[in-house]
Amino acid sequence: MGVSTGQIRQMEPDRYALVGPLTFESVPLLWQEGLQLVSRQPCVTLDLSGITRTDSAGLALMIEWMRAAKQQNGRLNFRNVPVQLRAIASATGVEHLFADDSDR
Repeated sequence: MGVSTGQIRQMEPDRYALVGPLTFESVPLLWQEGLQLVSRQPCVTLDLSGITRTDSAGLALMIEWMRAAKQQNGRLNFRNVPVQLRAIASATGVEHLFADDSDR
């Protein structure tokens, strides 16, 4: 059975994976979970390779999580940013937010 809502899964102590859809429907369910995550740890890496589809709500969520991490004097790093999310970021002029992404 596939993932019908987005989920954050811990992979290592400071590395997590976001899996499933990242859309207007799933973002509200993930919002607080991500905010709690970045408030607990100074540096978090979030692997996005498991995102099955996304829309502008997904981009807004990533930006909000980044802002929250920065307010906590922390950092949220993204890895394996999907092409669809990069395209939305480019269309809205915020592609620089994913400039240091790598496939490490």
